[in-house]
Formats: sequence, C-alpha cells, structure tokens
Amino acid sequence: MRTPRTLAAIALGLTALSFTPALASEQPVAETVQITINLDASAEEIYQSIRSQAWTACKVEAGSHYIAARMNARRSCQKAMIADVVEALEAPEVLRLAQKSGICLKS
Repeated sequence: MRTPRTLAAIALGLTALSFTPALASEQPVAETVQITINLDASAEEIYQSIRSQAWTACKVEAGSHYIAARMNARRSCQKAMIADVVEALEAPEVLRLAQKSGICLKS
C-alpha cells in the first residue's frame, strides 16, 4: 500500500518547508545617503544633479545576479530616492520635472 509512504513524504516536505524561513538570509540594512543640492541652480540642473547622485548611490554590487536584474534594482532604487529627495525639497519646478520623468510621488 502506497498511502503511508505518500503521507510520510508529504509530512517530511511540510516539515522542511516550515524551516525554510529560518534559513533565509537577513534583511539588508538601510543605508543613509547624503545628496548635495545647489539651491542657486536652475530646476533642471537641480533635478539632473539629484538623478546623477541617486544613480551613483544605488549601484548594486556585482554578484551572482544577472545584469538585467541589477539594472532593474538600480533603476527602482534611483526612482525611489529621487522621489524622496524631491518631496523633501518641496520645489514646485523640480516636482514637475520629476513627475514628467515618470517618478511617482506620494503627495
């Protein structure tokens, strides 16, 4: 009769799955990034400076990931960082430029 073997295999599989979260790696620690902004510059220059600094700060370490996955992670990090900086800056012209570029703002 195969039923006891099947039940034993299912029980072992479920037991193994219950320990999987314990073996997962730790969550990455959030880092603080300092963005320097020249408030005397034009809105376009401010926005381009924020984009450039965010791109540099969001560099993903080369590892076993594919290049496409690293680029997607870097782009999403850059967009989130731009949104945070632009919202904190509260400059209407820079906000408009960010929205025009497709950055989703919370406000």
